[in-house]
Amino acid sequence: MNSYLIYTIDDDHDFNMLLKMALKPYEIELKTHETVDAFTASFKKQKPDLCILDLNLNKTGGEGFQLIKAIRNVIGLHLPIWSMSRRGGAEDVQKALSAGANDFIPKPLDDHFLALKLGQLFPEHPDFKNLEVEIVKVEPVNEQAVITISFSIIEVSLDFILLKSEAMVGKNQNIQLKGDCLQEIFNKNHLLVKVLETQQDPEDNYLIKVQRNYSKEEYLNLRKWLFSNLGESL
Repeated sequence: MNSYLIYTIDDDHDFNMLLKMALKPYEIELKTHETVDAFTASFKKQKPDLCILDLNLNKTGGEGFQLIKAIRNVIGLHLPIWSMSRRGGAEDVQKALSAGANDFIPKPLDDHFLALKLGQLFPEHPDFKNLEVEIVKVEPVNEQAVITISFSIIEVSLDFILLKSEAMVGKNQNIQLKGDCLQEIFNKNHLLVKVLETQQDPEDNYLIKVQRNYSKEEYLNLRKWLFSNLGESL
């Protein structure tokens, strides 16, 4: 089994203890940090497989965002970064995405939700294989980590597709959608798209708007489906 290393930073000592307890059943090495200096020192020694960063470090609400940007500038895009905060407002989530975060974990901590997220990020980890969740593959390209989420299609037009999901996907990511629903629309069960924007709705789901440069065949199939199912004048 692969061994995974996770770095976290949160100035709340009690929350760090809860996080350690949540991950104790799994064979994952977790290093918690309460200061940026300690976090940076660990980074210089060894690079992790995942970073989980509190956005509201030192109660300022700005240091977490700056740290995400700093990691992206030094490491690049290949390292998964999850942000977390008790404030789950759309503005904070969008700001974290813009800074370079891949996902968002709300507080208080939900152990099962965290396990599902980790199972999506580390699908070969045997401890996460039996978690019950209906999934559709979403595979980022350009050597980025594979993510697996469930989604429903809310709106389809010639310009974009609007997805609804409990998981967050960052702006400008190229992702490969897979699912039977695409077969009905495009006569194929997979589609490479680019994320235009991600927003959080009042029920804490994520609305993900994606776009694709359609081939002639895909475009015609989409027009036909829209006309047949939505009665749209094209």
